[in-house]
Amino acid sequence: MTKKDEHKKDENKISQEDTSLEEALKKVQQDKLDEETISSEQQKNEYKEKISLLEKEKQEALDIAKKVQYDYINLKTDFDRLQRLSLEKEKSMEIDTLIKYMKKLFPVIDQLKSSLDHTDTTKDNDSFVQ
Repeated sequence: MTKKDEHKKDENKISQEDTSLEEALKKVQQDKLDEETISSEQQKNEYKEKISLLEKEKQEALDIAKKVQYDYINLKTDFDRLQRLSLEKEKSMEIDTLIKYMKKLFPVIDQLKSSLDHTDTTKDNDSFVQ
């Protein structure tokens, strides 16, 4: 064998090694790409789960807000009704109190009137009678 033959064999070996290295490199790159794809898919799934959880929480918060708003409106209505009834009761109490005192005062006025009717006409000039 000549040097040329040996050189060609070496070149063939180097060429085969280069080819196998290139294939190994391509395989490693493909594996890495596959891992990244899987990783990105996992990340997408995680994001989708987080989004669905956040949407659930949002819906729960909206439901709570609606309930609180409904309760607030009912409470305000009840308070307005209570306030109106309280004012009506207060007016009624004022009238009842006035009637009560007038009933107590009428007998006194009647007695004064009857006593004035029975006074002597001679005492008409008296300051107490006038």
